[in-house]
Amino acid sequence: MTHPLEPDEPNDADQSRGESLVHPLEPDEPNDADQSLRESLVRVEPSGHEIIVGADESLLAAAIRQGYRWPTLCGGAGECTICFVKMLVGASNVAPAQRAERERLDECGRSDPDVRLACQLEVRGPITVLKRGLRKRK
Repeated sequence: MTHPLEPDEPNDADQSRGESLVHPLEPDEPNDADQSLRESLVRVEPSGHEIIVGADESLLAAAIRQGYRWPTLCGGAGECTICFVKMLVGASNVAPAQRAERERLDECGRSDPDVRLACQLEVRGPITVLKRGLRKRK
């Protein structure tokens, strides 16, 4: 007997009726709904901590949700720039910086395009960043 969510083995009757043999819960191609389910792994150096970032949250929000103390004064409003990270690996796996983030970083002398604000960082795949001061809450 097969699991109730798995299709039975195909038989001649299925094929003669022209029924699809593709399981309805396993689409051939990813769709927009799949993007909302994605999670990305972020490795933070030099501590080696690994943070899983959901599709609809910033790196800072994910870190706080997972019990990390991430340096910030503005609480994620994109104003203090203390949460900044330096992209080490995977810079192509993040959304481009919005104009306000880039302007704020430029104002405080962090014009390197690999420097981003963790509170604004939308992660779309595995990355490694440099951030000193990251600690797990006790």
